[in-house]
Amino acid sequence: MLKELWNRATASAGKPVLRNTGNAKCAENVTMLEAFEWYSEGQGRHWNLLQQLMPSIKAIGIDNAWIPPACKAGLPDSVGYDIYDHWDVGEFHQKGARRTKWGTKEELMELFATASANAVGIYWDAIFNHKAWADHTEVVRAVKVDPTGILVCIRYLASHAFLMPNRQKKRDFQAGRH
Repeated sequence: MLKELWNRATASAGKPVLRNTGNAKCAENVTMLEAFEWYSEGQGRHWNLLQQLMPSIKAIGIDNAWIPPACKAGLPDSVGYDIYDHWDVGEFHQKGARRTKWGTKEELMELFATASANAVGIYWDAIFNHKAWADHTEVVRAVKVDPTGILVCIRYLASHAFLMPNRQKKRDFQAGRH
């Protein structure tokens, strides 16, 4: 059945599905592919797989691909929503590997070039409000509100310092250090 669906989809590739036969303006008909899912294969192979499939993706009428967070996560095969380093996309050996679950920085750049050559836009699932796997903990002050509404100042052990020691001083950045 999957082969039959693929054959139907590829048979109509390149043929317009909607036509504007009048003078009325209509919105551009674009299609986006979610080019990953939670259980996508890891092992750093995903960027290469997408790059190989890019001509076929365009041929079946896909105009844009939504890719997963490419940032360095806490574990080499993590999906990427537990971000350790927003700026490491498989460039530095951190948290057990140089690559991310999806591949290396070079492979990601090759994917971008291939997508561009095939006129396929890339939407990056950028997750700016997630941080995990800090290099060490720090004691921070917090305000706890009890059920009666009373505010209590407490000390809390938080995973807060992201030192990123393996960046080889390429970038002068330490998040969480003041």
